[in-house]
Order: sequence, then C-alpha cells, then structure tokens
Amino acid sequence: MSDLLKEFDPLSQDSNTQEIPEPNTNTTENSKSNTNDNDNNSITSETKSSLTKKPDDRQDEYFFDFQVFINDFKEPNAEPLVKYTRSFLNNFVTQKALWTASEQQKLINDFKLFIFEKFNQFKPFNEFNKVKLRNSQEGIEKLIMGKLYPLCFSPELLRKMPIDKLDEEHKNDILEDGFLQEKIDEYAFIELDNLDVNKKISLKLGKFLKLAGKELNKINQFKAPRDKMVCILNTCKIIFSILKHSKLEQDGADSFIPLLIYVIIHGNIQHLISNIRFIERFRYERFLKSEDQYYLSSLQGATNFIANLSKKDLAISNDEVYEKTYNDNQIRVNEKKKQEIELGKKGNVQNEDIAITNDQEYSYNPIDEIASSMVSMFNDFFIGQPATTTKIEPQGKPTLTTVATETSTSMPPNTNISSESMTNDRKIRKAVKKMEEQEQQETLEALYDMFPDLPRELIEDICIAKKYRTGVCVDTLLNLYE
Repeated sequence: MSDLLKEFDPLSQDSNTQEIPEPNTNTTENSKSNTNDNDNNSITSETKSSLTKKPDDRQDEYFFDFQVFINDFKEPNAEPLVKYTRSFLNNFVTQKALWTASEQQKLINDFKLFIFEKFNQFKPFNEFNKVKLRNSQEGIEKLIMGKLYPLCFSPELLRKMPIDKLDEEHKNDILEDGFLQEKIDEYAFIELDNLDVNKKISLKLGKFLKLAGKELNKINQFKAPRDKMVCILNTCKIIFSILKHSKLEQDGADSFIPLLIYVIIHGNIQHLISNIRFIERFRYERFLKSEDQYYLSSLQGATNFIANLSKKDLAISNDEVYEKTYNDNQIRVNEKKKQEIELGKKGNVQNEDIAITNDQEYSYNPIDEIASSMVSMFNDFFIGQPATTTKIEPQGKPTLTTVATETSTSMPPNTNISSESMTNDRKIRKAVKKMEEQEQQETLEALYDMFPDLPRELIEDICIAKKYRTGVCVDTLLNLYE
C-alpha cells in the first residue's frame, strides 16, 4: 500500500513515496471568522460524549452544493485533477474483481488525502476559502463513491455475485442485514407502550414518527456517505425536536433510543447495517462532526437492541393479548415469506461484467443527483476506454498498477462538452429540478399535516429559509407552534 498514492498520479514521474500530508484548509483564511467552520471540519472532544448526553446541535447542518463543485471541476485548469480521478477509478475497477471492504476503505481514503492535497496545487481550488474548499472535498467524495457504489455497498455487490464469493466483511454486512430484517418482521406489531415511551408524549407522536421513518427510508435512495448521513440526521432531529418540546430532552438516550427503535421497526428500513457500515468506511473522518457521531452511535445502539430483542425486553401489560398478537404477526410473516419464494424474489443475481461502464449503473434512484448530472461527466472520464474491462481475480495485497499508455496520455484535445452532451445536461438538470420540486412539495404536505394550525404560507417560508432540511424545519415549526 505504501506506493499506492504514487500510482494514482499519472502526471508525476517522481519516485518519492513520502507520506501525503493532511490537506491545507487554512489558506487565505482569517481564523477568527471561521470558528463555526472549524466545528464542521474536525472531530472535537465532544465525540466521546455518551449516549446519555444530548449532542451539540447549535449549528445548522453544513450546506453542500454538488453542482457548484461540478462546475469548478470542469474548469480547464482542473484537468489534472480529472486525470487523477479517472486513473484512480479505472484502476480500482480493473485491477481486481473484488477488493475486501478493508482494502476498499484504505484505497479510497488514501485517494481522498491525495486529491485533497492536489487541490492546493491547481486552480481554481487553490484560490478557494475554507468553505468553498470544503464543498470541493465533499464533491470529490460524492463523485467517487457514486461511481464505485456498486462495488462498495454490500447489497449492490450481492446483485453481481453469490454471497459465498464475497469477502468476509461484505458477507457479514449481508448476513446481519438479513438477521435484523427478521427481527424487524418478528416484532413489527409492537407499540410505543411496549418500549416504555412516556405516555405524556405517546399521543402526540404519530405524525412525527411517520415522517422520521420516511426520512430514514431515504437512506437507500442515495449513494454518497454524506447523503446517507443526512437521512440519519433528519430522522434523529425530528425525534429530538418532539422530545425537546415535550420537555423530555434532558432524559437523553432513555427517551430518544426507544423512539428510534420504534421508527426503525415500523419504518421497515432495509439494509440498515450495510448503510451504517458504508458510512463508517467511506465518510471522510474529519467530516463527521460530534453530532454526526452521536446520532450514528445512537442508530447502532438501536439496531443492536433490535437484533437481540426478545419478549423479556418489552413492557407487557397483558400476557395473553401479547401472545395472540405475536402469533398473528408470525402467521403474516410466514405468509409473506411464502409469497416471496413463489414470486422468485429471493436469490442472488450475478452480473459477470464487474466493470462499471454502463450509464444505467447511475440510475439507482433519481433522487440522488449524481445519478443524473454526473452521467455525461463520467463519460468524459472514460473516453477512449473499452466498453468492458477484464476481470482479474482477487489475489495478494491491494495494488493498483498504473497502465502508462492510458494514464500518461493527455485528455482528448476537445475536453469541452459536445452540443449533444450539453443538450442532455439541460434535460438532466430540468429533470433533477422537477424531482427536487416534487420532493419539496412532499415535505410541505407532510408539514402541513403535522402543523394544521399554522398558516401554510408560514410553513413554506420556513422551508425555503431552511432549504427544506426536514429536521431543522420541524424544530423551527415546533418553536412557533408553542
């Protein structure tokens, strides 16, 4: 692995393999004016807070604009960075059929450190202030993980090969997903009183918990670790908001975790373990604030509880009623399994072409803008490459040998997007805008339903001001509601 970063760099003939330093994010900055930004860019001592302590959520979630990054990345001066990225992605895909999860984590994290350092050497990135540079760093993470998602997200790998061909880490993700899903199905009938939720708020929670479940379910609609983390943040902020406004936030995990458990079970969230592991492996560590770590740890605690859930862990007022409800639910679960088998929904789909060269790979879900706005740019990355790549069986330690004839050559003379591509881009952006508007309208409708006594114009104004960040909107509206 020690020579790996050198191999990422098709422009460098230097054999120096010195350690890549941390990216310099302080250039041209006034440190006094960036106190809040520092909270976003480093992990503080608050990371060690226990689950009984409420996270510090004084800051709004960091706002990220992927399209701004794309525009910057298309600048002619940024061409070397495009080459670095193209080389890394190509080598990652072609040099091995399947890296282990640990190898993937190491390779991708090392490339991030490498490319973050290169940002300091090329315009326009080396002229950016801290906020814009952070946006670019977020953008490159989203870009590469969107491209490599089918190889790094365990459920996607299962669509390409049988589970017995996976490495132990990816295999464990799948097995633990399945076990958790069985537990969710087994206890799908439980109610808030079974989790000892305070009766003072249990009557108020219906609509809020439904919205929280909807937000958490979105986690499978995104490919970037940051986007998945935002789904978790929105879910947890909705729960904490109702606790805060019910004067129960001081109870910490004692009140919060049971509600999160309820949301997971009744939201029937798929692949939750795989999503947590994906974030842990591929979210750049310095981007995980103390708040992120708190909520991620809370989610892990909730899934662990569900995985070990049994009757003795529940509050049961009437044993006879419980047993009947449990047995009725088991009948439904068994019937569902039968139907799935009959419909052929079980089993693995193997795809022999492991290389990611088809645009359809990016249509996983339209809500993730990388599935659309990046299609033409990825085509530019791989101009001149064959439609498929040779699959090399996994063996030995991870290395990405650079193919000199491919990586050292310049980009095609005309790196400008063709008129056809520009037309496609316009269509894509129009479609993305339409989907964003649809998402925003759905958020508005949910909030109208949750706050029927507030003027709709006021709710819409708050959503616009808060950029439709669901958790922040709910908290603000609850403040007004009181």
